[in-house]
Amino acid sequence: MSDPSGGRRAGSGGPRLSDLLDAYRSYLEGERGLSSLTVHGYVQTAERFVLGRCAGDPARLADLSARDVSGFVLAESSRGLSPRTVNEVVVRLRSLLRYLYVKGLIDAPLAQATPWMAGSRAGSLPRTLEPGAGSRLLASCDVSTEGGVRDFAILALIIRLGLRAREIVKLTRDIPLIVRSELTAAAPKFRRWL
Repeated sequence: MSDPSGGRRAGSGGPRLSDLLDAYRSYLEGERGLSSLTVHGYVQTAERFVLGRCAGDPARLADLSARDVSGFVLAESSRGLSPRTVNEVVVRLRSLLRYLYVKGLIDAPLAQATPWMAGSRAGSLPRTLEPGAGSRLLASCDVSTEGGVRDFAILALIIRLGLRAREIVKLTRDIPLIVRSELTAAAPKFRRWL
């Protein structure tokens, strides 16, 4: 079991890798409130970083430099990852480095030393819909069927509230059945609302 100090043990040179990762996982779940899938990715990146840059020995974290951080990002990008995926690794690495700094396991705030891959953000930004496209999409839903009402509700949430697909999936899991049936009955009224 890990402790909040990052797994430091009395009489040892520092935390063991498993203790460090357990403490980081607890921090991500408890304090940051991240989902288990997101936490899994962050912890995997943390493990690769510590194994690659510290030979798996968290006691060597104190010796990290900006060169080690950028070297890790460069090594990740040379694995053939897309720029977007490399930038996801950078986000995860920055989180780890902030955690290590706050816990006193590294002396310098190295999160700023993580380079971004150029050009990945602008190419992935969604384009806006032409005027009236949202209304046409909603009108194409057959609200006389259960599937059509579902499609209408999802599109309405995307268009009106700007929700993303994963947020809608989580929302539909959290909505009680009675609310779903009320949404079904209210679907035609949404047309006026939008």
